[in-house]
Amino acid sequence: MQQAREALSEPGKEDGQTEVINYLQELVETRKVQADASAEKVELLKIWIMGMKGEMLFWEKRYRLANNRDEAELQQVAESLKKRLEKIREHRTYIDSNLKLAQNLILNEEQILTAGTLTEKERALVRQKVVTHRKQADFTSKLLVAIDDMTRNAQRFQDEVSHYRQQASAGERLQGFFDRSLEFFGVIWNYELFVVEDTISVEGQPVTAQRPVTISKVIRALLILIIGIWLTMQLKFRFSDLIAKVFKIDAGSALLIEKFLQITAIFTLLVVALITVKIPLTAFAFMGGALVIGVGFGAQALINNFISGIILLFERPIKTGDRVEVEGTKGRVVSIGLRCSQVRRYDGVDILVPNSEFLQKSVVNWTLTDQLIRLQVKLGVAYGSPTREVSRIIDHALDEHGKILKKPEPIILFEDFGDSALIFSTYFWVEVHETYDYRIIASDLRHMLVKRLDEANITIAFPQLDVHLHSSKMKLTKPGEI
Repeated sequence: MQQAREALSEPGKEDGQTEVINYLQELVETRKVQADASAEKVELLKIWIMGMKGEMLFWEKRYRLANNRDEAELQQVAESLKKRLEKIREHRTYIDSNLKLAQNLILNEEQILTAGTLTEKERALVRQKVVTHRKQADFTSKLLVAIDDMTRNAQRFQDEVSHYRQQASAGERLQGFFDRSLEFFGVIWNYELFVVEDTISVEGQPVTAQRPVTISKVIRALLILIIGIWLTMQLKFRFSDLIAKVFKIDAGSALLIEKFLQITAIFTLLVVALITVKIPLTAFAFMGGALVIGVGFGAQALINNFISGIILLFERPIKTGDRVEVEGTKGRVVSIGLRCSQVRRYDGVDILVPNSEFLQKSVVNWTLTDQLIRLQVKLGVAYGSPTREVSRIIDHALDEHGKILKKPEPIILFEDFGDSALIFSTYFWVEVHETYDYRIIASDLRHMLVKRLDEANITIAFPQLDVHLHSSKMKLTKPGEI
């Protein structure tokens, strides 16, 4: 083919040599057909050799199974035979299409010969093409016969394997099922999710190597992390008391140290888990972009509450045990978490308040600086009552109540002249305890005042209204009239 191309490209070919040029072009085309046929024959021979190697392997397995019928191997051979037959069918379809193509080319070339428009040299070249296509068709036909023989042998072996498996006992089938399950689990267990490039030092020289990240490594890392977090949670319930006793600090500071150590422990556990299962930290570098997008769009509230929780733990505008009021909700702070805080209302209902609420909205903290709260109790007595005696009775009741503080001293005020009563107000301080509701103190004081005023014959006023009727302006009506 190369010689024909060189002859065609020689200089000096003039218009009078058209017949020679046509012949050389036909010669190049003929050599190209012969070269393509040779290359195609090489590819078909490769398929044939591969099929023969596969058949030799199955004959070896057939001999081995005839002497030792293992259920697991029978299952493996059955699956291999199934894949083998599918591959053979694909090859047969490809070879059959080549045969049909060669036959069509033979018909086309024979039609050109019968046309009678070619010179004798050109007819000789066309005959060479026909011979080449026929040889290709004959070889392809023989290969199809060999492929059909391979198919029959594989199907016969498949039938034998099915017969062997039907003759297997229940125990062998069960053992085979377990073996196949273990094999399948092993494939899943060692399945590579992705490969990470890691730089390691070998004799002082940095070397870049690839480390696969498999499902087994991920599961083992998660187990280490989960067990470590569980142990951390078990220890943290005793950690606050231990810190408070050792360092002699209050419960709020102990809680701050506990949360800080908890975050540090979780981060350390994550690093230890990755190092233990040999997952390089660079495995998460490729997720940086996705993590930034996720934080920016999907985790704004979560990050906001997390950072707010850290600020609350460090600045401590609220502490565990504080009495707070958030948008009308009153209660006691039970715990401050990294995302939200638990507030228990006075009716026993627990409310989870996001940490950002304590920083972005107005919060009333009744016990920010100390545990003292000033309460107010109002009292109205009837007009004509001795006001100094009323003040003395209130002062005596305050002095007798054991939970009202003496310092700061209570204040008793004759507040106002009401519509129906003389208004007295008393302001006093109490100390808040987690186990005692300060409203009970105010209730007890009211009971004492009612008793003391009743003993002194002083009436607690109630709303009164005087109605004056003027008869001169009244008009009598007959029955039935309005």
